[in-house]
Amino acid sequence: MTKEFCFIFRANDYEKTVNFYRNQLECPVIQEWDRGPAQKGTVIHLGGMKVEMLAVAPGKEAIQPKGFELSIEVDDVNAYYKFVQGKGIAILGEIADKPWGQRAFSVNDPNGIKIIFYTDL
Repeated sequence: MTKEFCFIFRANDYEKTVNFYRNQLECPVIQEWDRGPAQKGTVIHLGGMKVEMLAVAPGKEAIQPKGFELSIEVDDVNAYYKFVQGKGIAILGEIADKPWGQRAFSVNDPNGIKIIFYTDL
């Protein structure tokens, strides 16, 4: 039986990525470690899942996966939209009612990962 979902990725700009999730989106940090340049990691709580960000070894580059998005339900998408704007995060997709019964907007994280925030109508 499954228990929880954890999305794991390597961030080309680890510090910028951690700052985005921790300080801009204000996601709670669950765990962090730093055992050297290629041995850094941070786990945050986002929506009902964990997101684990790992540093890339110096001189290396992580190839980001293509064709996926994160979709996070929030209590009040209008209030969250204002919160995100107030943090200076660039809006990728403006807030709008969607034909499938959600009101949503989207942003990109520093790695180009699209994050959709929504509330059911």
